[in-house]
Amino acid sequence: MVAPTPAKADGTTHWEPSGFLSPQPDGTNYLRVLPLAQLPPAARNQLLRERSQFMAALLAPAVNQLRADPRRADAPGCDTAGPGCLLRRQTHAVSPLRPARHTALFIGLDRYQDARIPQLTNPTSDAQAIAAVLGQRMGYEARVLPNASKAQVLNELNRLIEESGPNDSVALYFAGHGTVVQETGEGYWLPSDARADDSSGWLSNADINRALSAIASRQIAVFADSCYSGTLAQGDALLGAGAETPPDVEQMRRMRAVVVMASGGNEPVADGGRAGHSVFAWSLMRQIDQVRDWVPAARVFGAVRADVARDLPQTPVYGIAQAAGHEEGADFLFRGNAPTRQ
Repeated sequence: MVAPTPAKADGTTHWEPSGFLSPQPDGTNYLRVLPLAQLPPAARNQLLRERSQFMAALLAPAVNQLRADPRRADAPGCDTAGPGCLLRRQTHAVSPLRPARHTALFIGLDRYQDARIPQLTNPTSDAQAIAAVLGQRMGYEARVLPNASKAQVLNELNRLIEESGPNDSVALYFAGHGTVVQETGEGYWLPSDARADDSSGWLSNADINRALSAIASRQIAVFADSCYSGTLAQGDALLGAGAETPPDVEQMRRMRAVVVMASGGNEPVADGGRAGHSVFAWSLMRQIDQVRDWVPAARVFGAVRADVARDLPQTPVYGIAQAAGHEEGADFLFRGNAPTRQ
């Protein structure tokens, strides 16, 4: 039974870590899938707040390193792909005459080698399920990285940089632990080999933006389902999500769109939700499955945000990665039943 400690004399309650952690025989802990819908709003908000404070205290040594050196987690840039580095640019141009491809990289992280970092329940299954929907409904060639190390993620980002052409559609999905340095607003993803006391093994938003900048495709979308995932997005623009008129597909495909759909803004988010998936992942799958023909991602996001905000005290954001070359007025396009090759 998940419940707070008895109320103190002033009427306040407190959640012990046992309220949101589930100890395992191997010495690790899982973040419990919390019955948030069954809790009164005040108790639910307090539980999420105290879980966030627990994670902040756990990661404080590494965050302090980033306060002293904001670039500590950044991967070195390289002109030729190699272990642990991030390509500055594509080393050979892909011909614009090559048929367009739909490529997606899914990173799901729920097992962490550092036993101090709580394990998660849904990220890998979420990544696999959304990859299957994008493949079946929209013809994406989806690669799933379950519980990848930082080096493995960098290697796959370099592969996207090298293989993507201007006419391609590229999607990047991340689910796992994330955090932010409040003083700089810089967000970080925690790969499977991340340590609670050493930020050099984390993935910085700065590196993700650099990778997006180096991908030649004009259609790029990032889907981030983690705490503080909204730090990757600039602004919270629906970009005409309410418009009912069909998009001008040819015009949009000539423009560079680099968009970010995040499960929460600068806030903690809940793990667990519906049908064994996070609410964000479940809703994203449902909305993608309903797409027919060409649909702007902003319209899909509007429905996802309504689903998540209805169930949880978190507010998804849809923004742009302007530093990665997003052009004003552009948007990522979904196409239901699209073939793998156009």
